Amino acid sequence: MENLFLTVGSEKSERVSDAQIWPHASNSIIGEQEDKICLIIADLGSNNGGGLVFINGFAFLQRFHSVYDTMKCQVGFAIPPSSQTPERT
Repeated sequence: MENLFLTVGSEKSERVSDAQIWPHASNSIIGEQEDKICLIIADLGSNNGGGLVFINGFAFLQRFHSVYDTMKCQVGFAIPPSSQTPERT
């Protein structure tokens, strides 16, 4: 599997392939067998380049700090210093 590049605003972050795999020990939570490989990001099938194309969930939020401004309908993300790796551009 190739590395995944996420761009949020002007920040680009690289997720190595191992960081895209759901923990095997947690497979039963999502109704899957423990020996199966499940990914944390799924394609919603839209290739139009706009709108909702994929959803980042719990595994994404574990790797980023997030701030929600409900008054202005904005969200912000920051990469914690502990997760900054040489792969980050």
